[in-house]
Amino acid sequence: GSTMFGINATPPDPALVGKKWREMWMGRLKESGFWIEEWHHHQRRDDFYKHGSVCEDYSAIETPIYMVGGWADGYSNAVFRMLDNMKTPCKGLVGPWAHKYPNFAEPGPRIGFLQECLRWWDKWLKGIENGIMEEPKLRVWMQDTTPPKTYREERSGRWIAEDSWPSPRISTTIYPLGSTRLEKPGAKPAQKELKICSPQTIGLAGGKWCPYGLIPDQPGDQRQEAGGSLVFDSDPLKRPLEFMGAPVVYLDIAADKPQALVAVTLSEVLPDGSVTRLSYGILNLSHRDSHETPELLEPDKRYQVSVKLNDCAQRLNTGSRLRVAISSSYWAIVWPSPQAATLSILSGASSLELPIRPVRDEDKKLNKFEPAENAPALELSQLRPPQSHYQINNDVKSGRTVLDILSDDGLKKNSGTGWVFGSSCRRLYSIIPDDPLSAEVSQKWYKEYARDDWQVSIQADTYMSVTESHFIINGKLDAYENDERVFSDQWNCKIPRDHT
Repeated sequence: GSTMFGINATPPDPALVGKKWREMWMGRLKESGFWIEEWHHHQRRDDFYKHGSVCEDYSAIETPIYMVGGWADGYSNAVFRMLDNMKTPCKGLVGPWAHKYPNFAEPGPRIGFLQECLRWWDKWLKGIENGIMEEPKLRVWMQDTTPPKTYREERSGRWIAEDSWPSPRISTTIYPLGSTRLEKPGAKPAQKELKICSPQTIGLAGGKWCPYGLIPDQPGDQRQEAGGSLVFDSDPLKRPLEFMGAPVVYLDIAADKPQALVAVTLSEVLPDGSVTRLSYGILNLSHRDSHETPELLEPDKRYQVSVKLNDCAQRLNTGSRLRVAISSSYWAIVWPSPQAATLSILSGASSLELPIRPVRDEDKKLNKFEPAENAPALELSQLRPPQSHYQINNDVKSGRTVLDILSDDGLKKNSGTGWVFGSSCRRLYSIIPDDPLSAEVSQKWYKEYARDDWQVSIQADTYMSVTESHFIINGKLDAYENDERVFSDQWNCKIPRDHT
């Protein structure tokens, strides 16, 4: 919401639209609105979301679709949902990438994505029979065991494929949750009540919800999360293990508050003790049966819930362990529940379901992607250097922990057009470990544009906090022409929490 707040204020280029640029800009500033306010008035799945949701009627899509995603992106699950439901010709491709195009994304390897697009369009727009539909329906990057890193240029692994999705080759294996460990399939551990009330800072090692991969915004070592979670480790693997699809954790669960959330991470514990997150899932427990009609919990009543984790494809080496970690918070990916809830998990009645994929010999014969190609780089001169940081700062005296992210592209000039542009954002996510109502987020965007004696800039600020009953959201938008403020507006919103 904050990102769009700044983007929507961008001015048109006078060189393209002429003298009407100012009128167009003023209209844009006045009309774009404060989207984050409207979004928070819809905290359940209502018509506001349904009208644009593919899943309301998959059969309405008649055109062939090639769906592309990345494991480090926030949106890759949609590829598998659509492959499972689409009736029209379709294919899926998921690489190791973050939220960028596969021809220049990190982590790599990068591929000739533009050439792959042309192959698809040649087939479906020109009728050229180039064999693309004879290739497997789904192709993904099977990721190898790797130490945890918040930034990487490359992710080790190999390309694999399935001829259909869901694949009949993939079978599920159930790992029961014991009292202190992840048991072997077929085991029947005793039932024991296990309780957890996590610090509100659990989740800080989870990285961003939707990483861009250009700064260290991916999950770090999960060891720092273990102390605030219920942790279940398997025995060391005696042989490599490969799985592909969406792991599911089934929980026999209760909470001592009417509103609570549960976060589940699946990780690989390497022989040296470092822990790499493989997937995760979060469930607002009032949404346990429906996103349309959420219902509060009855405190201390036991419920059977399932937490579907993000789809992934992963190979674990011999000697590694599987880890399931369960927490009652996951900051700053989700807002805390109104009260610090204690969760009760019943071991012996809870389990991990893992989609096991047998090795496929045909994977070695897959056609190689073309090398990545990109347009020639713009001729840019750097007028102000870029800078960035991704820091977690802890004030020991107050207990307040702040995630501080700076992304500043600097100021650049396009030598061919004379266009000068710059963009920066400072994000602060702040919370006190024992107080869910201490959560605060501020984002400050600054954008500037110039050519010759023409110069404009935008300051777009948002702030959000919570009470037990409301979200507090403030926004301020200022626009400047040649350092003179020509537009200013602000929003002060108090929106009731609706089962969140």
